[in-house]
Amino acid sequence: MPAQRAGEDLLENCMTNEMKWIPILQRPDIIEQPGRQFIRLEGLRYHSGAYWKRVWCGEAFVRRPGTEGEMFQYRESDIRRLVEDGDMDIETVEITHWMPAVFPFLSDPDRR
Repeated sequence: MPAQRAGEDLLENCMTNEMKWIPILQRPDIIEQPGRQFIRLEGLRYHSGAYWKRVWCGEAFVRRPGTEGEMFQYRESDIRRLVEDGDMDIETVEITHWMPAVFPFLSDPDRR
């Protein structure tokens, strides 16, 4: 499937159906992904003599692997912000799910 068509299908699905978390291993090729996504992170924070499990969600922008400022195929600054907001130790973080960050146009009455 051409990348443009795959991206259009993903966008249409998100705009017409209920948004659902997609396992990270089911992400399409980077070319077919929307540039802005919601991601779900899981990690640990060590305090009071124990590791505490944390889960946090937020918005991140996609980056090609190996590019400057990339971490886990997302913008490094986004990952670091989400890790800090979620009170996790960065070395324990794993991204488990994603979904396109698609917002309806406010001028479109059918998508309010």
